[in-house]
Parts: sequence; structure tokens; C-alpha cells
Amino acid sequence: MEIAVYLRFALALGFVLALIAAVAWLARRYGMGQGGPGRPAAGGGRRLRIVESLNLDPRHRLVLIGAGGQLVVERNLTPARTLARPEGNH
Repeated sequence: MEIAVYLRFALALGFVLALIAAVAWLARRYGMGQGGPGRPAAGGGRRLRIVESLNLDPRHRLVLIGAGGQLVVERNLTPARTLARPEGNH
């Protein structure tokens, strides 16, 4: 085959991948699939929304939640349980 066929294939593949990336970016930018930015979901109004999230490790995530346009910060959190370390295992 000629080099032109390979070049045309590579350009077409790059174009399709760029279109997929552009559609994904637009979907995230305009909140498609989440009821839209700032709009309530179908079936009722939302009072809470996720402002920001941070992955701490593969099993844990820290989530900052906003309520009605206001940021809620909880300062008096108590742990659900305390894990005690055995004295001999450090």
C-alpha cells in the first residue's frame, strides 16, 4: 500500500478522537446527564450539590458539599469508630 493510505487513516483517526474529546468536554462543561449546571434534576429540586471532590486513596474520597448556593463546613465531626493499635505491633 502507498504511504498516502496510511497517512489518510492516521488523519481520520486523529479527527475522530478529537471529535470524541470535544463532545466529552462539552458534556462536562454544560452538565449534560446531571440535570444541567445549577438546574434541578427531573422529578424534584436538588438542595445539595458536590462543589469539589478529592481522591485520597483508591477506597476513600473527600467531598465538599454546598447547599443552596452556600458552602457548608462541618467542624465538629466525630469519627464513627476509633481503631486502637496493639502495643506490640508498631
